[in-house]
Amino acid sequence: MPEIHMTRSERRAIEKAWRQVPFATRLDVLRSTKRGQPYPDPAVDMAAVQYAHLVLGQKVLRHAPGFLLAAGFLVIAVAVMAGNSTILYVGGACAFLLSAYVWDLRRDAKKIAAVPRNDPPDA
Repeated sequence: MPEIHMTRSERRAIEKAWRQVPFATRLDVLRSTKRGQPYPDPAVDMAAVQYAHLVLGQKVLRHAPGFLLAAGFLVIAVAVMAGNSTILYVGGACAFLLSAYVWDLRRDAKKIAAVPRNDPPDA
């Protein structure tokens, strides 16, 4: 997916609309996408689709999981060679967790964006 160019205020508006959807509803959106169906509430579905396209269009998030995973391996390898360096172990673990979070975020966004939707007819 090509990088989406939009203003900061547009990105913030999309993020705000998605954050205003209650967490339980966001989980329902993901459950409905697993069934291959859009969410019944059009406003929530539109917020989910816009947020998914925002996430998938950000260049930094496309490469972040691989980079963070490699950084985590590197930091933990240095920690092992340096001896008992707790701060490096914690840093490596944080890189792994952040990598998993970004990977999961992109996976969910791909599922939401892949669901076929009926576009409203032009007026």
